Amino acid sequence: AHRLQSHNSPQYQHDTATPAALTNSFVVVSPQTSHGWRPRELAAFAQSLARDPRLRVDPSRMYVTGVSMGGAGAIAAASTGLFAAAVPVCAAGGDVSLIDDQTAVWLFHGANDAVVRVAHSDKAAALLKQRRASLPAAAEVHYTRYGHAPAPVGWPSYHGHASWLPTYSSPKLYAWRL
Repeated sequence: AHRLQSHNSPQYQHDTATPAALTNSFVVVSPQTSHGWRPRELAAFAQSLARDPRLRVDPSRMYVTGVSMGGAGAIAAASTGLFAAAVPVCAAGGDVSLIDDQTAVWLFHGANDAVVRVAHSDKAAALLKQRRASLPAAAEVHYTRYGHAPAPVGWPSYHGHASWLPTYSSPKLYAWRL
């Protein structure tokens, strides 16, 4: 059994207004791990959420995102075929070749990331775009490579690693899937 807790919406940069869809009918789940991301466990967790009548989840509109190690988790979750879209942000690992071709992907990364090398996302985006170019029914792939991403608040030596701030503050991200 999984414990569900209710929290406020994520914080946004520059006082960006929260998109209406996030305040009206949106479920945000933030799993944590101490042992890495295992697709089978992620699939079981996602399926249990989709079956929970309190959440009223539309299984065809489940999206996954994660930051850094959580970005690797988003990639692992996208390999299960359960998610309509995946948004890995400065992903610290993950094998994108395992992502289901019907899962839309939008990767984000700061070129100046001092924690996770941007080359990982560069290679991941190139691999996905190349593979899906030959598949007529494959889902879309986007990649946003910020020239300069900020440091996380309180972690000034991690310059460039807070690419989630501009990512999750962008109305374009939400308009893309909602």
